This record gives sequence, C-alpha cells and structure tokens, in this order.
Amino acid sequence: MNITYDKNKIYLGELVKFTIKIDSDINIKNINSNLKNKLQDFGISEITKNLDNKKVVYNFNLQFFKTGTVKIPSIEFNITTEKGNYKIYSNSLNVDILSNLKDNESFHDIKPPEKVGFYLTTREFLILSIIISLIILLMFLFRYLKNRISTKEHSVKLSPIEEFNDRCKICEKLLNRSDLKGFYFKISEAARIYFDRIYNIHTLEATIKEIKYIFENNLSVDGSIKNEIINLFKKWDFYKFTGNFPSIEEAKKDFRKIKNIIELIEELTQQKDKNNV
Repeated sequence: MNITYDKNKIYLGELVKFTIKIDSDINIKNINSNLKNKLQDFGISEITKNLDNKKVVYNFNLQFFKTGTVKIPSIEFNITTEKGNYKIYSNSLNVDILSNLKDNESFHDIKPPEKVGFYLTTREFLILSIIISLIILLMFLFRYLKNRISTKEHSVKLSPIEEFNDRCKICEKLLNRSDLKGFYFKISEAARIYFDRIYNIHTLEATIKEIKYIFENNLSVDGSIKNEIINLFKKWDFYKFTGNFPSIEEAKKDFRKIKNIIELIEELTQQKDKNNV
C-alpha cells in the first residue's frame, strides 16, 4: 500500500491529486482512517473512497505552501473483513516542493490562504461604539420625553384633587404591601404636586425651609393647617432619608391626616369660589 501522486514535479501552491490503493486477499466489509486529521495541515480536500470487494482506492487533493522537502505522514486504516478486524498503515512519503519563481529571483515562503472575516480597526471600533452609545442615549431620551409628555397630559386632564386621589391609590397599594419607603416617597410627592397645582407654587424639589416660606406667603389657610402640613413634610423627609420608618399603623395615620387636610382645603376653596360668585 503506497501513496502516489499525479505530478512529476510539485510547485508551491499547486493543487495535487494523491491516491492510496489497498488490496486484500479477502472481501473488505468496511474501512475507515485518520486520513483527514493527519493531512489537514496540507489543506486536504475532495476526498473520495471507492470500496470494491477486495480493493479500496482513496483519492484526495493536497496543496503545499512551503518550499523544500515536505513529509507526508503515515496514515492508519482500520479494516473490517469477513475474518475479523485489522489495522494497517501506509508508508510515509517525502515530497519535494519547488518554487515557481525564476532562478534569479529570491523566494522564501508564501502564507497559506486565510479565512475571510470582518475585523474592525481601532478607529472603526471607536466610531461604532460612539454610534451605539448615541443610539442608546436617544432611546432613553425618547422614553423619558414620552413619559414626561404622558404624565403632563394625564395631569392636565385631571383636576388637582382628582390627581391627588389617583396617586393615593398607589400609596394605598404600597401600604398594603408594607412598603413604607415607597409609600412615604409617593405620598410626599402626591401632596406636594397637589399644593403646586392648586396654589401655583413649586414645592416638589424644595427643602422644608423653602416650603415653609412658600406656604407663609401663598397658602390662604389658617396658620395651624400650614404648620401641620410642614410638620408632616418634615417628618416624612426624616423617614425617607434616614430609613427609620414608623409602624404601619403610624403610616396609616399619616395617610388619613394628609387626606383630611386636603379635603378640608378643597372645602374651603369651593366655599371661597361660591362667595366670589
């Protein structure tokens, strides 16, 4: 069993057909080998196997990318016959690879073919990163503006007391889940938005001192009610920013208290509107 090839001379980069023939005295049922693994460094391709009773012929192509003597390693074959299993090996083969340049030209080696792929340069990578970052930023900005517009439209449709009651439903759910942190942030926000809308003031981001000053100059209610509201805000800020929350029962009392205060302000506002008419 020998390895043969169909060229008298093999030149660099040339595709060459090789043949291995195996003859047996008995019928061959099956045969397999490590041909592909052994010759993968030579770009083995177009492998065919013809099995005909006592004869097997392997044909395949190899391509070489270095000049000089190249050794084709021995190939292992596992054969199944009518009388049992056998293992045989082909001979190794030295092949001379010639340069295809002229004699007076210098030549070392050429690189084997590389797999075509897409590779980013540093500059292209930075540009792509900036574009992706801008797209993400625009998506967040779009969602933010959309939510702001939606919230604004929702607020415009509802009266101040309707919006407050709507927000109170969320606060009630938070209380039922014993989420005191969420509750105090939401009830404080709901009350501040109510006062901002009904008196056309700005307390949502204001400190307690700023709220006290705003209330003294804008709220047309008794001083005791103003103080009660300010004390509630002061207590709620303490809860929110220290994390020292009271009991659920105390939170429910605060909830009822602010609702009663706002109901009283609503009554006073309606009474004032009737008197002005």
